[in-house]
Amino acid sequence: MKKYGQAYVGFANDFMFYTSMENVIESDITASSAKKSLGDGAVIIKKENISSAKIIENKEYSVIIESKGLGDGIGVMTGSLENQKELIEDVARFLGKKASFVRVEIGAFKKMFGSLSLSGATAVITYLTYLASSEATREGKGLSGNYSGTQEILANIVDLLGANGVLIIGGCVVLFFVRAAIKKAKQRLYISEVGFQ
Repeated sequence: MKKYGQAYVGFANDFMFYTSMENVIESDITASSAKKSLGDGAVIIKKENISSAKIIENKEYSVIIESKGLGDGIGVMTGSLENQKELIEDVARFLGKKASFVRVEIGAFKKMFGSLSLSGATAVITYLTYLASSEATREGKGLSGNYSGTQEILANIVDLLGANGVLIIGGCVVLFFVRAAIKKAKQRLYISEVGFQ
């Protein structure tokens, strides 16, 4: 069993596991007792279900061990390039196979997807808030009434900013996410697909 960051990866009999528990004796763990022995957050993959792995070239030096079907995968932040290689070698040794690598660059859209989604959600929320604010302004009254805690805070902010203020601040937040998406698109990010044969 080896520690990577705050968690441990180990191999026992016919399965691989990922746990946050310390002092686990690998030889004492059986498939039936694994979940109880390894704790609530543990992930277990049976030996025959390990299908492949991905090495993500990022600052955390992540490795994802993938499982066949709908099983859980194991995602590990190894902390260094040496640990990435060591983990892949350990998995290959556990399987009794050799690891083969194919390096692939992640596409621009995939890298930008999260920021673009947040940008779109922010734009929709800004538009709906603007409509509510401009309707209240047009009728000459603020947003008032019975609101729960969060709704009351939002109503007070909209009253304070007014319709144009909502558009300006919402637009700035949208531009922030668009800028982040463009920045991510320019970064070169690679994944090494690892097969075991």
